[in-house]
Amino acid sequence: MASSQQRETPSPDDGRQAEINRADQYTIGWICALPIELAAAVKMLDVEHQRLPPPPGDDNSYRFGRIGDHNIVIGCLPSGRTGFVSASSVATQMMSAFRQIRVGLMVGIGGGVPSEDNDVRLGDIVVSHPNGQHGGVAQYDFGKARPDGILERIGSLNAPPNALLTALTDVRAAEEMDELNIVDYLSRLTDRLPPYAYPSKLTDCLYQSWYSHDGGRNCIRCDSENSVVREKRSTNGPRIHYGTIASGNMVMKDAIERDQISQALGGVLCFEMEAAGLMNKFPCLVIRGISDYSDSHKNDGWQRYAAATAAAFAKDLLYHLATTRINQIDPISQAMKQMASRLIRNSEMVERTNQEIGKTIQQLMILCASSLRCLVTSRKESDIWKSLQSVASCVIDIEPAIKEDVAKLVAFALQQYPIRRWGDTILALIATKLLDAKERRFRWTDLQIKRLCACPTEDDLLIALDTIPESLEEAYHQALATIPSTLQERVRKILIWLASSFREMTSREIAAVVSFPFVDDVLKICTSLLVTVIDGDTHETIKLAHFTVKEFLIVQQSYDESLYWYKFTAQLAHCCITDQIIHYVFPSSISFPKALRPYAEAFWLAHARQNDATTDWAETQLLVDCILKHDNILFKNWLRANHPAEACAQSPLYYASLLGLEVSVMNLWRELLPGGNEFSDFDVKIAMDLKLRLAVMLHIGAIRRWKRLKSRRKCLVGWDNCRSSETLIPHPIHGILVLPR
Repeated sequence: MASSQQRETPSPDDGRQAEINRADQYTIGWICALPIELAAAVKMLDVEHQRLPPPPGDDNSYRFGRIGDHNIVIGCLPSGRTGFVSASSVATQMMSAFRQIRVGLMVGIGGGVPSEDNDVRLGDIVVSHPNGQHGGVAQYDFGKARPDGILERIGSLNAPPNALLTALTDVRAAEEMDELNIVDYLSRLTDRLPPYAYPSKLTDCLYQSWYSHDGGRNCIRCDSENSVVREKRSTNGPRIHYGTIASGNMVMKDAIERDQISQALGGVLCFEMEAAGLMNKFPCLVIRGISDYSDSHKNDGWQRYAAATAAAFAKDLLYHLATTRINQIDPISQAMKQMASRLIRNSEMVERTNQEIGKTIQQLMILCASSLRCLVTSRKESDIWKSLQSVASCVIDIEPAIKEDVAKLVAFALQQYPIRRWGDTILALIATKLLDAKERRFRWTDLQIKRLCACPTEDDLLIALDTIPESLEEAYHQALATIPSTLQERVRKILIWLASSFREMTSREIAAVVSFPFVDDVLKICTSLLVTVIDGDTHETIKLAHFTVKEFLIVQQSYDESLYWYKFTAQLAHCCITDQIIHYVFPSSISFPKALRPYAEAFWLAHARQNDATTDWAETQLLVDCILKHDNILFKNWLRANHPAEACAQSPLYYASLLGLEVSVMNLWRELLPGGNEFSDFDVKIAMDLKLRLAVMLHIGAIRRWKRLKSRRKCLVGWDNCRSSETLIPHPIHGILVLPR
């Protein structure tokens, strides 16, 4: 029998075949669940490639070939194993073995859902397509059971990749113009595989939902009087339907349940059992040929033809999928690596603001939308919700679950000897005090339990119960209120460093901050409620005991810091640290501890850049400006170590721009202007110093922000004549001048 399908068979000197059959040449992954689906897929290939040996540990059976310009690897689920888990396993191993796969197709048979809106019939084709409610596939058996017995479905699945949706647009346009080749592909397939032809001897009969199967193969005993009357079609060719596919872990064989689920999901076109296991890790389009009506009359008579129609549509789709568009997509494996890399880089999110955290997660989900399912837990912070609401597909209130867990923690504590020894009456009082409190955070509950465990007498215990703080913040306030006034300045300095340093600090470094020769004294003056020590491989790390301590200590800029000695703004914290460590890097005649010198040399600049020109910084900023302005040999040495190419003599303004010291740039620029605020009388002399121009342009954003600020205050004359960074030119003496129009 003649066949239009070719098989590329390598010969000993056939270099072309060796190139074609490398694993990294395959960019389309095609997954099917049944052997009949695999057979239809293989026979749809334009060219079949020689089979590659599977990688070690890969249990899949693969077939290889080409359709149009696309090299395709086809994987099938193990015989007799269907469902989410098997499909997910095949996809995972396929992505591992063929790392250049960009997109996937899930192609096979499904059970149709005919309705008044969708005249779905046997042999028709259903394609997953996003709508306002679902991304193309909905998992109908996943959710939580309500007390009334109804399953509340939660979560959502990803939509197909944009490249495939764009190809679908072309396919649908071709369909409108009667330019699809599906019928032709089916004809060629049935020439090679006759059992896959349209089953003309069988009847496409849709029975009423309430009428169950009476027995017999192909419904020979079922009463046709109970069938649905439908208009006869003019041809036997398949029609294509686009919409939601329902996916679950069980075979749907109940017409009443079928219709109920379809209605609950807003209308579905078919049921199947694999897609929900793929959509969130294997970005793909789901294509199903309808082999039954998801009812009790389900049989195998239409399966081969349905598998053929699905495969034919997949082939036509690939001919409309531009190779250039596929090559622009990152391989799935690479997208997953990017996701992992971002997660690693952002693992220490406790040090970042809520907006930064939300933005990072938002960008991560957008970047890896087709390969990432992200579970985010948070307290009810409005700014976090504002950042994530655009990408959140489901919001779950975990407050009731937290209350249950806190109750379990209290119940466990009451059974431990330090509290249990006081007897049932006291235990009942403790339980009431802890569980009736408005504050129900774990941290607060744990602190109160520890406080009660430390009570040596019943009177002490009763006093502790009467003075239980109403909130976690009040607990911290009580702890700090017990610190003697003679130690408060040192404790505040320690807390400032622990809350605002750019890396974790060792115990020796924190001791050096307050000039303590012995590390143990740090913990003696700082309550363990606020500070904790973690043993490392080479040294001890000291840090705030909980992220809520930092939230408690740092206040907004407008806060009156005189109200509480231990509170401070983020600006003040960086100012204090800068003032202290700048002497460690550029000492005059005073000797400083060596323990802090490595941190000072690495981070003095990062702290100095935090200056927002507030009055708190006045004296500290003067130190920074003096270092830049005077011929400081220590500054030169620091430059040689950190910016060796810039160690030659340059103007202070050059170095301020190079190092990103925005306030220094403002101060030094102001000194250059006659009268301190204008430049119109300058005698402009041009000396093109490329290094200076690059340094200024590196931080031109800072200068522009200063320009806007000064223009609003109407203190700077002539800035409107400055067009862009191109108007900034170097001066041989002063460093930077402005070239007027």
